[in-house]
Amino acid sequence: MSVFVAQLVMGIAGLFVVAAWPPATGRMMLVSLNGAGVNALVVEASAAGAQVVGPGPVPGSLVVSGDRSRILAHIGHWHTLVLAPAAAGCAAGLDGQSVA
Repeated sequence: MSVFVAQLVMGIAGLFVVAAWPPATGRMMLVSLNGAGVNALVVEASAAGAQVVGPGPVPGSLVVSGDRSRILAHIGHWHTLVLAPAAAGCAAGLDGQSVA
């Protein structure tokens, strides 16, 4: 029975990873892991060539549109979490207008 539970947990975790993985290009949500705040995320995302779409649903988060590889190369993997906006709950209600 424990093997079944382990497989079930791994399957659910795998589905979450697939759902949360940001697209290669398009909208994604940035969440600061070091408490830097939205202003720092705007600066970093803009420097990586991303367009700011608007605030995310999580306090201190930001929705941007851009190229995932450029954003990750610029911000580094350990200071900012990059998620797919639908998985983060922030795809609905965004009209594509830039706030910057």
